[in-house]
Amino acid sequence: HCSGSMGLEALAPLQREGAHVGSLHPLQSFAGGATELAGVYMAMDGDEAACAAAQQIATTVGGHPFQVPAAERAAYHAAACICSNYAVAVEALAQGLMSRWLGNEEAAWQALLPLFKGTAANLQSTTSPRTVLTGPIARGDVNTVEKHLAVLPPDLVDVYCSLGLATTKLALANGTIDKVAADKLQQLLQR
Repeated sequence: HCSGSMGLEALAPLQREGAHVGSLHPLQSFAGGATELAGVYMAMDGDEAACAAAQQIATTVGGHPFQVPAAERAAYHAAACICSNYAVAVEALAQGLMSRWLGNEEAAWQALLPLFKGTAANLQSTTSPRTVLTGPIARGDVNTVEKHLAVLPPDLVDVYCSLGLATTKLALANGTIDKVAADKLQQLLQR
């Protein structure tokens, strides 16, 4: 099967009948239409024969197969969801907020899209996403973060704070802020 979250249990009846069973999950978003698989990493699991077949399929389409053991499947899929699904959720939240000034969500997304594309380009040019971090937290600008929290709609505060705490860790790891600034930001963002 090609599910990212499902283990091999679903194929147990086939395995009991003597079939080789495995999975091959392309680490790619499929939102409709044709999707390019060349260059895509693909998680595989299964018995020896199934993994050999999965590896051949992946390399035939130009993909990069790698092994994910059954015990690690949920963590692997969580990483994929954070990367893709949560990025979409964050962009939709930004779009909703931006639409207050542009009159509708379509215009809001058109306004935000160049920023998103610039960020995506920066991410594409690095091997470590945290190194392209910008913004008030990356600068240790506690005052700006306080202002954001004072004006955000209540339904955005929790997500802003959760993402802000994660961003603070990245900024500290990058060395763009020191421990004092990180502590101030963490105190502000922990609710």
